[in-house]
Amino acid sequence: SRVVFLADPVNGQNELFLAPIDGGQAPLQLASGYTFYADAKFSPDGERVVFVAQSTQSGIYSVRADGSEAPVKLSLDGDVVTERYFDFSPDGHWVVYRASTSTSDDFRLFARPVDGSLAGPVTLTAPHVDGNVGRNHWFISEWPFTITPDSSRVLYRADHGFEAIQEFLDIPEVLELYSSPLP
Repeated sequence: SRVVFLADPVNGQNELFLAPIDGGQAPLQLASGYTFYADAKFSPDGERVVFVAQSTQSGIYSVRADGSEAPVKLSLDGDVVTERYFDFSPDGHWVVYRASTSTSDDFRLFARPVDGSLAGPVTLTAPHVDGNVGRNHWFISEWPFTITPDSSRVLYRADHGFEAIQEFLDIPEVLELYSSPLP
């Protein structure tokens, strides 16, 4: 019954709006001041909108769908967010996303409550995984993780970062499936 969209009303900068599909009310501005927006999605209960935006750095943000609060940044400063890779747990409590940190080039999975109530994201990637989480491969779908229907676990695939050795030895890349609990 509602749609989220970008518009540039007057100032030359895109802003995020919400409006009823039937056009019965004026659009409600949810966010402004970012230089880039992508992938706005409603939470399962429709109470929040999560989106990727960039001001000085990319990040994942959450805002109440009624516009009553300013957007909350869910990802940490320094995270390099991969825009298309975030999703909600089916119960709507968590946002899970893939990012690399400022100290590593490897992608990891993180989770944070949709309202930003924890001080920072929880790292979900199992400690024994040394490679990239969710690398795209021609034989596997692009989505790098999935959340179980009961919102208890995140399943993801990862490699161990041995590309140079594999290419030198001409052996196929090894992907492994992992599971991490959501808090």
